[in-house]
Amino acid sequence: MYFFKKLARFSLLTIVLLSFNKVYGQQEFRIALEYYNNREFEKAESVLETLLKKNINSTYLRYYLNSLVEQKKYDETEKAIKYYMRKAGDNASLKVDIGQIYKLMGKTKESEKYYREAISGSLTNRNSVVSVASKFINSREFEWAERTYFEASKKLKGESFEQELATVYYYMRRYDEMVDIYLELLARSDGFLQMVQNRLNSAIYTDTDKSLTDIVEQKLLLKIQQYPKHDVFNEMLIWIYIQQNNYSGAYIQARALDLRNRENGKRLITLAKRATDSKDYETAIKAYNDVLEYGEFSPFYNEAYREKLHVLFARIKTGLVADIETINNTIELYKNAITRFGYQHDFLPTILNFIELSSIYSETYTEALQAIEKAENIKGLTTVDIANIEVLKADIMLYQNKIWDATLIYAKIERDNKENPIGYEAKFRKVKMAFYLHDFEWAKSQIDVIKASTTKLTSNDAIEMSIALYEGWSETDSTQQQLKLYATALLKHAQHDVQNALIIVDSVVAMQNSFLSVEALNLKGKILQENARYAEAAEAYEKAVTFYSYETNSDFSLFQLGKLYSEHLNDNDKAIELFTKLLHDYKSSIFCVEARHLIHNIRHKPIQ
Repeated sequence: MYFFKKLARFSLLTIVLLSFNKVYGQQEFRIALEYYNNREFEKAESVLETLLKKNINSTYLRYYLNSLVEQKKYDETEKAIKYYMRKAGDNASLKVDIGQIYKLMGKTKESEKYYREAISGSLTNRNSVVSVASKFINSREFEWAERTYFEASKKLKGESFEQELATVYYYMRRYDEMVDIYLELLARSDGFLQMVQNRLNSAIYTDTDKSLTDIVEQKLLLKIQQYPKHDVFNEMLIWIYIQQNNYSGAYIQARALDLRNRENGKRLITLAKRATDSKDYETAIKAYNDVLEYGEFSPFYNEAYREKLHVLFARIKTGLVADIETINNTIELYKNAITRFGYQHDFLPTILNFIELSSIYSETYTEALQAIEKAENIKGLTTVDIANIEVLKADIMLYQNKIWDATLIYAKIERDNKENPIGYEAKFRKVKMAFYLHDFEWAKSQIDVIKASTTKLTSNDAIEMSIALYEGWSETDSTQQQLKLYATALLKHAQHDVQNALIIVDSVVAMQNSFLSVEALNLKGKILQENARYAEAAEAYEKAVTFYSYETNSDFSLFQLGKLYSEHLNDNDKAIELFTKLLHDYKSSIFCVEARHLIHNIRHKPIQ
């Protein structure tokens, strides 16, 4: 019994000492690393030499030998190499480090000797091969890593190093060979699909000259010809087209697969939703139309029917479609849909879109108000559903110039939804009513609360209004005449009174307050754009950029001008020029990220 107690005490003491030594070693290595990074190599050498006496660790040794080389102590370095190699024994990974040291000393012959020995010593098992190759990669000796895997493939029968080789080629930017390996894996089994996509996704993200997606696309087209019945290559091509934002190309492949495999539109629905998210509405509509052609017995028919309506609404909402005939046709399609599906809860988003369209573009509000009344009687409505319906009712009050009635509705929505995003939105709209009615002091008192809103969209809108209130405020004009005019222009725009909004905007610009002139010109550009008067909109933004480039929000003018040339005026070269100017002249602009993205999309836009 006494013996076992002594043994237990001894074991405990051993564990404590080992833990102490480990912690001590970590602390000392941190000190050595600090010396090394500060180029105090003599001090680093001293600490590392002490650590190596207790534990021949490859990391300690590498930094120790590097410290000697940095001090040009080449003789001592060679002596240390021979000494520690004897101590460490036949360690293949360590030989890579030694080879690297000789390379730093300018002794290429010795360096390559140790590299070859490292490879030879690793050819015992897979783990040793990967360890040595990883050492080469960490030392940026990619050719030697490639050589390691080649040698291992010959020596170790039954082992494959293709994925590892593909990684080496990625580091070497030998994309053709990397892609060849991945596609060959897919030819063997589509089980590699997710791995290949993950690897390529990382590579595409770091591909500075954006050549990789083109290489993958070309090689996939060849593979599809070579393996016409291998769906995995079509899947990959769809995926790569999506990376390029080439949804029209993805659509062609998705449609072919959908027909070949009799999927009844499932794949097309998925693609259409992604195209919609990327604002490629035309491709989304094509895909939904294909699903609808399968007929009402398709399990995806109703979904395609509703989602297509959503896309048609989005085209109008974003200003991509502004001609009245198309808008009226869209409203008719919504009427037909409501007749078909009725007023039911899961169809509410479509009903709300119809109410919004009919209230803005119909000559009377009767139809919209009748739809609101029916929507309010749908069973199973949540508090948020009711609020969304009430917002549309308040909007109609605003269009009818019943601003006080609209304010009361917004106030009720706010009270009933204090913790919901719709509550913050209603509060903001209530403040906008005050702004429209020139109650600027009260609007100022409320705006800071809304800026802290957790709803990003509401918060951003509130920030814009806050800037208008503070930057547009005149210290010399107690009547705030120009700010009042600008607020009235915003009201007329909100009421879709285009003619009067444009007249008032021109009056604001003529008053020569530089900040409000920019805001007025931006508003003018927006109104004209919404009404498909794109050339006139470009003139408004151009004037803001030319005469008020130093003002707040002139970066917005430049950004919108670039988008106009890209999306509506068919001049991509001009768009790139404007986006590039934004990146150069407004480096801290919130629009820089999107401008870079748009430049990339324009340059890689597929030829139709």
